[in-house]
Amino acid sequence: AQPNKVWGGLGCCSIRVWPRPTSAMASPASSLAIGVLVLALAAHGFTCPPANYPGMAAAVPLAGGRVFLPIFKHDAPDGAAPTIAVITLHGAGRNGDNYHGWVTNALRKQDMEGEIVTISPIFPDKNCSAADWTGDPEAVGRAARWTHSTRQWVNGATSDGFDDWDGISSFEAVDDLITWVEMTYRTIRKIVVTGFSAGAQMGLRWVITSPNGARGVTLSGTLLTIILGSPSSFIYLNDRRPAKSCSLIKDQVVDHNCTTFLVPGSSHKAVKTCKGHYNLYGFGLEGLERGAAKPHTTRADVSDYIHKYLHDDALIEDTLRARFGTKNVIFEFGDLDVKDCLSGVCADDCGAMDEGMSRLQ
Repeated sequence: AQPNKVWGGLGCCSIRVWPRPTSAMASPASSLAIGVLVLALAAHGFTCPPANYPGMAAAVPLAGGRVFLPIFKHDAPDGAAPTIAVITLHGAGRNGDNYHGWVTNALRKQDMEGEIVTISPIFPDKNCSAADWTGDPEAVGRAARWTHSTRQWVNGATSDGFDDWDGISSFEAVDDLITWVEMTYRTIRKIVVTGFSAGAQMGLRWVITSPNGARGVTLSGTLLTIILGSPSSFIYLNDRRPAKSCSLIKDQVVDHNCTTFLVPGSSHKAVKTCKGHYNLYGFGLEGLERGAAKPHTTRADVSDYIHKYLHDDALIEDTLRARFGTKNVIFEFGDLDVKDCLSGVCADDCGAMDEGMSRLQ
């Protein structure tokens, strides 16, 4: 099957908006992940001990065991040798248990329990001990926490520090989770990372900046696909944005297609520059050079994360673009997600609005 629209203004031809999948075009893991995206509705937040699925709660060590990442996991039945792992990134409500339930139910309905392991991490905003999370009184450790805002973990900022430790980037936590999956489930041959809404925003920013996914594989060589549902903002990979004519508030339709992308502020047809900040990291790739951002800000945290594997500041943007062009990334958008961001629950700050008035733009 061929994509029905190319989001050309993002600066990379590998981003695709696909038509609704049919049985002929969708793999089992893709069908499961896409099916779950349409179910992501309500949230009650992170709870510790877990309010739901306590028997599926587990702790993934991070930062050499200094903290852990709470997850829910659904293992294949005894004797099965699963070949696919689906990692689901929750939305702004941090309701990982809801997402895990939707994934697990979809898995069972499609009779895939022997093929697929499902993992649902949570980026907590509350204190949580390993003993409380896992129900094991002998378990020790504390969960990493991102308490300042949703954007703290969505954009890859470090978790809250304590004592002499500065925290861990949420992007590094996802990288570590992938490694944990590969080490724990030795029969896995493919990993799918999927997210909805805020989870899709995080997934996009992570896959652009992470060393994982280049040429369609993890750092260890496992096949990696990223499926993202209805993110309300994007990182653009160049300095162009949709022209004003592409972002009319009345134009909230499924077949919306923009073919004109201009540098903000370059003409009366172009969108505004957001005081020159429209292309900074979060919505673009600028400002990630070492020392370009104030310490302990999101851009500084993500710069530190990137510099663990990229060292030439002059090549950061080009390298991230080139690597992303080889990654397997698929976007899904809801046909009925037509409410504009001035009145709906999607990002409405200047950099986001330069990208369009709604998720469908």
